[in-house]
Amino acid sequence: MYLPTWVEKALGEALYPSTCASQGGKLDDEKQQLRLTNMVEKTTKHAQREGEDQQFEYEVTVLDSKVINAWAMPGGKLAFNSGLIKKIDGMDLSEWEGLTKDDVLAAVVGHEVSHAAIGHTRKRLEKTLLIQLALFVGKIVANIFISRKEQEAVEKGEEKGTHRAHVETADELRKYEGYRKLITIGFDYFAYYASQLYMLAESRGAEYEADKYGIELMYKAGYDTRGSLALQKLFQEIGHSHQTDSWLGKAMEWISTHPTSDKRLEENQKTVDALHEKHGKYKAAPAA
Repeated sequence: MYLPTWVEKALGEALYPSTCASQGGKLDDEKQQLRLTNMVEKTTKHAQREGEDQQFEYEVTVLDSKVINAWAMPGGKLAFNSGLIKKIDGMDLSEWEGLTKDDVLAAVVGHEVSHAAIGHTRKRLEKTLLIQLALFVGKIVANIFISRKEQEAVEKGEEKGTHRAHVETADELRKYEGYRKLITIGFDYFAYYASQLYMLAESRGAEYEADKYGIELMYKAGYDTRGSLALQKLFQEIGHSHQTDSWLGKAMEWISTHPTSDKRLEENQKTVDALHEKHGKYKAAPAA
């Protein structure tokens, strides 16, 4: 990453209050606020970056919103919608022996903390800036090349000085003008939308990464990693899934910022199994 950490902090400080206000505002429930704050504190102990200049303080808000969602902003600004918490607290976990509602909620916490700790928004901003710069420079270089070819055609026609030469020059200039239009279309549309598809793919990759790192964090924080599996099963039930074996399903996946719950469940299962195989248990022992 080439943007300094203070950029993350500044973005979070600037956008967090207004974003929270626009999405329901703070929930008037100190019990839930304290619950999420404690869970985030336990999780972030294991998510600190190396170097003092890379550190930031995490801030937690439970939003008064029925929308089933949670999000993270740069600089450790986190928000969890009451609708999501209520949905998790209403789950039937009888098929998961020993699993608690906090274990499922910890999967959300670990995921969002991971987004902030890894700096996914910062990385996305950096890549976006680089892509825009590359497109801008590429378009300028292409236009400079065409302008030189146009100038060469004009000079060649003037050297010959004949009527036929002027006609040929005019035809050649029209050809280069056509090339110029193709370049404009190519850079302003095709290259732009190709870069957008690339960023969507990057976004889905970030979700997988936040899931994986989040499961590792929840394990270290003493939560049952099977909570991440129960969470994806919940998302499957409420419709965060679509079949990807059809052309429509694949097209929907290409234009999505998040992978399907089916695929996330599959990947999370691999992470949970790997940790269980390594440690012989689903959660770490509580710190003394």
